[in-house]
Amino acid sequence: MRSSTTIPIEVELLFHQPQWTVTQYEGMVAAGILSDKDRLELLFGRVVQQIACSTRHSFCVQELAYFLIRRYGDHFIVRQNKPVSLLGHSVPEPDYVLAALHPDRYRGRKPTAEDVRLVIEVSDATLARDRSSKARLYSLAGIGEYWIINLIDERLEVHTDPRAEVGEYATVAYYARGDNFVSELLGELAVADLIH
Repeated sequence: MRSSTTIPIEVELLFHQPQWTVTQYEGMVAAGILSDKDRLELLFGRVVQQIACSTRHSFCVQELAYFLIRRYGDHFIVRQNKPVSLLGHSVPEPDYVLAALHPDRYRGRKPTAEDVRLVIEVSDATLARDRSSKARLYSLAGIGEYWIINLIDERLEVHTDPRAEVGEYATVAYYARGDNFVSELLGELAVADLIH
């Protein structure tokens, strides 16, 4: 099953018609056809393999958890590597999502674009995917802020002002490790608090 449904995404799935809907994908998970062990995502209707994490990536994600929960856990639900449901054809699992507070904390459903306030991807091996298909997906869904913590170039890439009609962010700003920046959502932050 995996070899026939998993395709490289960097060439890009964006030019293909969706094959699976979120409902069909979730049905495969519920039926046990797909599981957490498969490390898959649904992007633009295609089931794709998640790229294995490097030690550096894992460490950054681990340290970022403490920072985000400590600093923003009273204002948002901080979700780490958990699925979100977007546009009826995609179920990505970003490194982090800050989602709107919800009474049941998303116990019975996945957050949707209306719930998502910020998406963060920590990138080294995933950088091409995060800049292309993931950025396109999040902009099409109208997610206001999307950050790429670029471990290769040691910088933060902040995408804002989504243009859903064309599937891109109008503004992309780049910040070095020693910089401070102002997030539309979170206010002023130091990049050094995010890159580990």
